[in-house]
Amino acid sequence: TPYISTGDGVAAALRAGVPFKDPEMIQFHPTGVVHGGVLITEAARGEGGYLLNNKGERFMKNYAPAKMELGPRDIVARAIETEIREGRGFGHGLEAYVLLDLVHLGKKKIVNDLPQIRHVGKLFENIDLVEKPMIIRPTAHYSMGGIDVDKFDDMSTTLPGLFTAGEASCVSIHGANRLGGNSLADAVVTGKIAGDGAAAYAGTTEYSAGKRLVDLAGQWKSRFVGVTKGGDARQMYAIREEMGAQLWDNMGIFRTQAKLAALAGTLDDLQSRYDALRIPNANPVYNSVFTEYVELGNMLQLARAACLAATARRESRGAHTREDFPKRDDANFLKHSMVTMDEGGRLHMGWKAVEIANFKPEERKY
Repeated sequence: TPYISTGDGVAAALRAGVPFKDPEMIQFHPTGVVHGGVLITEAARGEGGYLLNNKGERFMKNYAPAKMELGPRDIVARAIETEIREGRGFGHGLEAYVLLDLVHLGKKKIVNDLPQIRHVGKLFENIDLVEKPMIIRPTAHYSMGGIDVDKFDDMSTTLPGLFTAGEASCVSIHGANRLGGNSLADAVVTGKIAGDGAAAYAGTTEYSAGKRLVDLAGQWKSRFVGVTKGGDARQMYAIREEMGAQLWDNMGIFRTQAKLAALAGTLDDLQSRYDALRIPNANPVYNSVFTEYVELGNMLQLARAACLAATARRESRGAHTREDFPKRDDANFLKHSMVTMDEGGRLHMGWKAVEIANFKPEERKY
């Protein structure tokens, strides 16, 4: 997952009044490098890689014996976390991990067929997959949620002139748990539809100078001047690191009411600290510190939305696993969570019915 994926488009749409749909549906990829979270992709297991615990066991035999390491992402991710929680992993805390072993594939195959994965291993962990197993742990990877699409035939939203596509949008092509590779199909299809829709809209719409746009630009200039008045940027990075740790501990792969309630309070505190931040760089050109400041604000905003929806969805569905509500509850929660933001910055929880067409939900069994 790239470090630039900070949700800025979704956050901007949310502030503009468009719902953030299904924000709690966050996919955790099973195999991220421990230090940095970047993926060791599906290809490693697809080509025959083994997942091993600290006893040297291929533990997926206990979770998905027919599929083993090729089980769905959410099942494999939960299996890894279970091994770690029950003491069969390595290390402690955020640096706990299991092993992904490709050594038995041989150097020729790894060099020829998996060069990018080998490069990532060397870059982030200084481990050569040809020589030894990679240390891995699940990592937050993909949001099945996104900007709510009002009309699927042109990918327009409830905000006139705003069109969305791909990973920023939520057509709910992926439901509550995306399959590997489907985001590419999503981007290609919805990207074309959104492009055609936006072009058609632009061709029939009259434009003016736009007082609203001038006012918004003025607000951003004022914010820049107000924020860049000294301060210590290290406080900003401290907030970001604390936010990441709190999200992992309390809204990670396994969630409970108590954890989510604690997270909500922590996020409110982090938001207050963020609102009081000042940064030292007042240069208006290529100011990366200010960019990171804005990105952090967007991530906090989206984290609060996800926490609100995760708290309200008192069931387990897809990538959303509530240990206190382990069963899927179609009677009460076969619906999309819809989080909106008012002009005062307050978040509100709503719901939208799921449209069932040819395929009715069934229990997934392996």
